[in-house]
Amino acid sequence: MPTDLGVFPNSKGLLAGSLKFNIKHDQHIDCSKSRGTKIPDDIGSISHIESRARFILVVEKETAFRKLLDEDIFNKLGPCILITGRGFPDLNTRHMLKMLWVKLEIPVLALVDCDPHGIEIMLVYRFGSLSQSQFGEILAVPSMKWLGVQPRDVINLQIPSIPLTIEEKRNLEAMCERQYLKANPQLLYEIRRMVESSSKAEIESLYNFSPSYLTNVYLPNKIHSNEFF
Repeated sequence: MPTDLGVFPNSKGLLAGSLKFNIKHDQHIDCSKSRGTKIPDDIGSISHIESRARFILVVEKETAFRKLLDEDIFNKLGPCILITGRGFPDLNTRHMLKMLWVKLEIPVLALVDCDPHGIEIMLVYRFGSLSQSQFGEILAVPSMKWLGVQPRDVINLQIPSIPLTIEEKRNLEAMCERQYLKANPQLLYEIRRMVESSSKAEIESLYNFSPSYLTNVYLPNKIHSNEFF
């Protein structure tokens, strides 16, 4: 890790929810009292972690992260922690997630777009980055589960979708050849289902049902029925 050399990369990720901790100089951080707390640059300085969270929800996009906060997600899902890397996660966001997973020993769920980019982001959190393989085991959270948006949702719920490009289909087909996916048949099946359907959808596509469908219906149903893998 860069921090082992005394180099602390700037974080871009955000936290919210049932989480309190101290950082250097005894500064106390309460993530329940903000619209998004910036992840500290020096993860190693974090101490005295407190949380009542039942799970961690990793959200691909900042817009979806803000939407969940605007709609009072913690009252609807109970105590939890939200994390967003604002797109493709930086090392600090991944390090923070890994630390919380180890310390709190609670489930980690991923909410990403149902497209190749969203799936790649979920896989980076879960198995590590192909371009930064030296940090794979250090930062990976292998127990992370794909909550949504899943290809089966696009089909079963008839979520508005658009066609995959030829390049996106090729990227998905290449993704299916990775050994960690071959070892996870449910994940592999869903990704192949996307290739076969040749369609993709964003988190925002759920808003077509109603502006609050994501928080009032989709997420509660997914969590209560354990529809993730």
